[in-house]
Amino acid sequence: MSIMLDMSYLLMGLHGLSRAHGKNYFRDGHLAASVTAAYYLCHENGLDEPTQELIKSRIDRELREDTLFLPVPDEPADSALLQQLRDTLSTGIGDLREVGHNIIFGAAALKAFRSCPEAITPFRVKGICRLIDDFATTQNVALDADDGIPGINDENALIRFIFSEYLRTASLYAGYGQGWTGHLLTIGHAVIELSRLGYPDLAGRAHTA
Repeated sequence: MSIMLDMSYLLMGLHGLSRAHGKNYFRDGHLAASVTAAYYLCHENGLDEPTQELIKSRIDRELREDTLFLPVPDEPADSALLQQLRDTLSTGIGDLREVGHNIIFGAAALKAFRSCPEAITPFRVKGICRLIDDFATTQNVALDADDGIPGINDENALIRFIFSEYLRTASLYAGYGQGWTGHLLTIGHAVIELSRLGYPDLAGRAHTA
C-alpha cells in the first residue's frame, strides 16, 4: 500500500510548530501538530488509500496555503540542538500546563526530528522552544495512592488505564464537547511516545504531570 503523505508533510508540521508562538500559539500549535499527527497516522497504521487521500486532500485544501506553513530559512542541521529542546521541555514538564500541551507538542516535535534529522535547524528548534514556553499556566490536581495510575514502566497497563479513563469520562460528559476527554488520549500518547523515543527522564516527569 502506498503512503500518500510524504516527508514534505512532516516538514510542514514542523514549520507550523516553529511559527505558532508568533501567532495564536494555542490554535496554531494545534493546526501544526495535526499535520505531524496525520503523517504518523498514515505511516504507522496501515490506513487504506481512500482514507489517506481524504486526509491528504483536507490538509492540502485547508492548511497548505496558510502562512503558518511557509518554508523556513535554509540552515544547516545540527543534532546538538535537540538538547536545547529537551532542556526547554524539561523546565515545565512536571506540571500539567494547559491540559499538557507543552508535553503533547514537545513530544510531537522530538518524534518528527527523530524521523527527519536534517530538519533540526536553529530556526525550527528555537521556535518550538518558544511555543513550549508559551504554555505557562499550571492546572495541577492533587492525587493519592487510591487513584491507581499505573507506573510509566508498565506500558501495557498504562495504555489500558488511559483508554478506560477515556471511556469513563466520555460517558460522564455525554452531550458536551470532548476536548478534555480527548486530551486523556493525547497527553497519554505523548507520555508513552517520550518513553519509546528513549527519554525516560522526560517521560517519568510527564507521567507525574
